[in-house]
Amino acid sequence: MSEPQRLGEIVMDLLEPCSHEQTEVRYKTFSNGTRHLCTQCMTCGKMPGGTVRWLSQKGIDIHSFEEFDETISERWRAAQNQVRQLKLQKEKLERHLEYERYIRESAEWQAIRVKVMKRDGYLCQACLETGATEVHHKNYLHLFDEILFDLIAVCRACHQKIHGRIE
Repeated sequence: MSEPQRLGEIVMDLLEPCSHEQTEVRYKTFSNGTRHLCTQCMTCGKMPGGTVRWLSQKGIDIHSFEEFDETISERWRAAQNQVRQLKLQKEKLERHLEYERYIRESAEWQAIRVKVMKRDGYLCQACLETGATEVHHKNYLHLFDEILFDLIAVCRACHQKIHGRIE
């Protein structure tokens, strides 16, 4: 993940309000060296209530509270990122299965396949030596609504080479 993407996720995470119930009052040391009491969510690490500056002025010892734990939010973000990655993997798998069904079962694909094979004279357009047995998508921009110039007829060996499945 790029730095701008990572920072974007962190900003979005910070902007989303905390709705967890388990919180503790802790002290936090800010970049200017001041320390204030705040409520910290023990699930996501956010400060749902902001800081309470006036308590230190009322004779309450800030150091009698635990220090704000920055690692809680780091662990929360890592867990949320893992959930996002799993969702993306699931969506990718579902899309691939949908594609496989389309290639195997749809009459639309079979008609397109025949047109491409005829156009290319049933000759592999990668090696120009072997009879074509498969149709390769040059890109997947028009998947399920292919434009014929995005497709080429290829033999099995060349198709595997194109996809890096053999040396």
